[in-house]
Amino acid sequence: MKIETKIYSKNLIIQNLNRQDLNQKYLSWLKDKKVNQYLDQDKDYKILKLKDCIILHKYLQKSHNNFFLKIIKKSNNLHLGNIRVGEVFWDEKISEIAILIGEKKYWGKGYGSEAVMAVTDFFFKKYPLDFFLAGFMAKNTSSDKLFSKCEFKKKFYSNKFSKKQEKIINFVKKKLKSNEILTIKER
Repeated sequence: MKIETKIYSKNLIIQNLNRQDLNQKYLSWLKDKKVNQYLDQDKDYKILKLKDCIILHKYLQKSHNNFFLKIIKKSNNLHLGNIRVGEVFWDEKISEIAILIGEKKYWGKGYGSEAVMAVTDFFFKKYPLDFFLAGFMAKNTSSDKLFSKCEFKKKFYSNKFSKKQEKIINFVKKKLKSNEILTIKER
């Protein structure tokens, strides 16, 4: 699914991820062990091909429950990473959200939290959503800090068995409720 407009924040432009954004640089993010260390642990990112990314992108564009967006730095027009809003459960008014900053030199500079705040603010105003859920591995302290900064509260913990790693992975889910957030200017 696509958003009809771009989302602007102080330093970023967030817009639909297009087919031409799926290139070798994008693929290199997914193959980088530091970038993908907290992604789906049952996928083998070393053998991922561009065509696999294109197939997933086509599916997400046709979906009525997913938005796949790119994060662009305004000052240099650099594609820093992506945000996925979805799976959206329209009847329950809940959506999941996930973020990946692929450009490592921009890690820890506040672009991830700025993007999450801009996207959640936009979606709460534009769509009939009451909650966002962010799920991530418990050992991913960067995501924990990012979502806390964006006012997500701890909701629950869960475990998932990783066939590839042959061990249980601990996950955290955090929740952001639409009527409990401050405006972007106040955050």
